[in-house]
Amino acid sequence: MACALMHFYSMSYPEMLELPMPLFWEMCKNIDRIRAEEDRRLFIAMAASRGNRPGEYLRKLDQEQGTVIETEVVAEFDKGGFKRLKNLVGRRN
Repeated sequence: MACALMHFYSMSYPEMLELPMPLFWEMCKNIDRIRAEEDRRLFIAMAASRGNRPGEYLRKLDQEQGTVIETEVVAEFDKGGFKRLKNLVGRRN
């Protein structure tokens, strides 16, 4: 797993050793998910260029990719909060 993580994220061995364990395992879990997303894009482009229908392979990639985030709450844009944030950032400059 360590070799896969170093290869995928282009990390050196010392950089990998500095990762906190929870982050290490989270990054390892996401390798397959990220690869599935990349494979999906490539496969769709290839299938579209050949006029094929992706079907079963895309379902497999969807399963590998998993659910990235689920939410039932739709946040509304907070104009007042954004203005306060801009003022805070503006004070630092």
